[in-house]
Amino acid sequence: MKHKVLIAALLMAATMCGCGNDEPKQSDVVRVEVEYTIDFSGDLYSVLNMQVNYMGNEGVELTELVNSLQFKHKAVFTKFPNELGMKLLALSVKEEALTKDKYLLRLTYTVSAISYDKEGNVVQNCPNVDGATYSTTVGADKIKSVLDKDVEKGEYFSTSTDIDKKGKIIASAI
Repeated sequence: MKHKVLIAALLMAATMCGCGNDEPKQSDVVRVEVEYTIDFSGDLYSVLNMQVNYMGNEGVELTELVNSLQFKHKAVFTKFPNELGMKLLALSVKEEALTKDKYLLRLTYTVSAISYDKEGNVVQNCPNVDGATYSTTVGADKIKSVLDKDVEKGEYFSTSTDIDKKGKIIASAI
């Protein structure tokens, strides 16, 4: 019984880490490359005007209107500490698109990050810094009120992760 508890604890610890090489040395990390991705269902894309705010190169906040079924952006960080992340905003309802009996409102987002030393070797690999899937099916009788609430709330989701002064990506597994 003690072995099962120990194995479970070790598996939990490995899952919570989320990245390789927990403690990079200050001189090890010279660059962190980040990739942001959001995939939208056709229904969600067709019924909402959306915007993504994200941390671009060196943590500069950038804004991009959603204009396709996938948002994908890469950023590079060489100054630490820093912060990476993104948020999705619901701006307005495309009422002319509300013509169906049922709508699948789904999005999946991921944030991945890899840190490198001066020789280009991977110091820390975090393929799942953050991410989630949101999905719901809404009928024609409720779609307008659901979307109006999304727009009123404004923020669909947000994610933020720190890079410490040594270049360590502070991540937890999703």
